[in-house]
Amino acid sequence: IRQMIDPTDVTKFDRTTDELQEFWLFCITVAGKTAVQQAKNLEAFLSKGRAEFPGFTTPFQVVSVLNMSGVLVDHLKDARLGQYTKLEKAFTGSLGIDLATCSVADLEAIHGVGAKTARYFMLHTRKAQRIACLDTHVIRHMRDLGLTTQKGTPQSGPKYEALEQEFLKLADASGMSPADFDLMIWNKYARKA
Repeated sequence: IRQMIDPTDVTKFDRTTDELQEFWLFCITVAGKTAVQQAKNLEAFLSKGRAEFPGFTTPFQVVSVLNMSGVLVDHLKDARLGQYTKLEKAFTGSLGIDLATCSVADLEAIHGVGAKTARYFMLHTRKAQRIACLDTHVIRHMRDLGLTTQKGTPQSGPKYEALEQEFLKLADASGMSPADFDLMIWNKYARKA
């Protein structure tokens, strides 16, 4: 039985290839959107693709066959995933990536993928990652603590890296792993949104 992504409980270090692919597609689709809704929309997208093309079951197989058939964007629209051009490029750009061994840089090289998305995936799929997904909830938490005046996620580079180090200090001080600390913040602030 396939399980839809649960945005409140995303940390899992023993994902199968299928689960890695679905979580990666979720990471791409959730950027700037409501996580619970995007999880449902992604599930609808994959289910429709599997129904239309039986035998293509893994998420990347579904994306590939939809792309080769010229209907990828139509399916993205039907599932109401938003940002269709960006998602089309990011989904198809992901097809050659080995998600079990790739690096943050490999993921950031995909069109439309930035530091936040790449780190979110790595943080919640691989043990002992010393990185931060600086999403709006983490930035808000850091702002509430007076650690930044930043309103949104900074671009890759020195500003991102400086805030990432502050996040890691907070995680260490809490006694939590960066992944657990990130999820705790997300669950706290997502409820307030």
